[in-house]
Amino acid sequence: MIVLEGAHVLTMHPGDVAAWQDTDLAVSDERLVAPAAGAGAPGAVRHDLAGRYIVPGLIDMHCHLTNSAGTVEATLAQSIPERSMRAARNAAVTLASGVTTCRDPGGVGHVDIALRDAIAQGLVEGPTLRIAGRAIAMTGGHGWFLGVEGDGPEEIRKLARTQIKAGADWIKLMASGGFADPHEDPQAVQLDRDEMAAGVGEAHKAGRKAAAHAHPAQAMRNAILAGVDTVEHASFPDGECIDLLLERRVAICPTFTIYHHMKERGPEFGLPAAVGDVTRRLWDRKVECFRRCLEAGVRVVAGTDSGSPGGHHGDLATELELLVRFGMTPYEALRAATHEAATVLGMEAEVGSLAAGKRADLVVLEGDPLRDPGALRRPLAVMKDGRFVAGDPGPGRSR
Repeated sequence: MIVLEGAHVLTMHPGDVAAWQDTDLAVSDERLVAPAAGAGAPGAVRHDLAGRYIVPGLIDMHCHLTNSAGTVEATLAQSIPERSMRAARNAAVTLASGVTTCRDPGGVGHVDIALRDAIAQGLVEGPTLRIAGRAIAMTGGHGWFLGVEGDGPEEIRKLARTQIKAGADWIKLMASGGFADPHEDPQAVQLDRDEMAAGVGEAHKAGRKAAAHAHPAQAMRNAILAGVDTVEHASFPDGECIDLLLERRVAICPTFTIYHHMKERGPEFGLPAAVGDVTRRLWDRKVECFRRCLEAGVRVVAGTDSGSPGGHHGDLATELELLVRFGMTPYEALRAATHEAATVLGMEAEVGSLAAGKRADLVVLEGDPLRDPGALRRPLAVMKDGRFVAGDPGPGRSR
């Protein structure tokens, strides 16, 4: 048994107050147990964490572990063995940053599925993964060079079934253009509603969930009416979109981090000037639309889009800082990366908050992230499944 003594703990558990609790946490057999269980447990290893802060393990709802922040050309040039080794490194970096669970909504060559299984088997270190396999686009649609292409409901249905057969947990659908290519328009509508409905239907039939990449309002409407569970990026919703998001309880994952890096540091990563230009031109509009979503009460989950050009892995702290800058409280932003994300994943019984019976996934911090979200950049230690996997909580003592 491991006992973490005297820390300020933010459980993020529904019903608990949004404030620190000075308490002990006890861990046994990869799970949290009632603190009383560790009070007199013989042989327990105890860590004095007085003055430190503990939050649940973080959840990045949008990271591409099979990509490594380089240009599209560099990614496509990698062999499957090289990409696999890079993916394992990216997973380890992500875990060390405090992200203990991650959704990867679109990998390359099903390396993401193999990585998920290798982590689950203990072969490599990384977050618990939920995987979409290869993203589904229309012919020539956004990300076609990394995903799979299809046109019409029957082709999309077949492609969704193919990803499920390969082992995907989610289905990812491209409802609009994006920012990856200087020749594409992020405001262009791509997969139609009936095409996405076919893919979503297959996901739900198989007990999976579905996400849609969508920037403009029409693409978002198509995706929501097709039944998706989350809208990725969700950049330019109008009032009707916001009403639909609320009515259907669909969460958005804004992924501000990647666009922040693209507009601020694009040339450093070899991005074409046109990509940086369009990102800067649309940034303020994206921020304003997000603020309207917040005011209306739309569900928000946190994701980085790391792995995309310019998006280094292990950077969820930047996303939370940006969410706070654009209107969320630090507690709300942290909730978007813990309990709310876990609920959208359907994993709230396992992760996303600290309570007896849940996985012992947590992050130990020196600073208070409710005062400074940047404290999440400097985890003192990271525990996953009851084992410290990164950092150093200090010497333990037995009694």
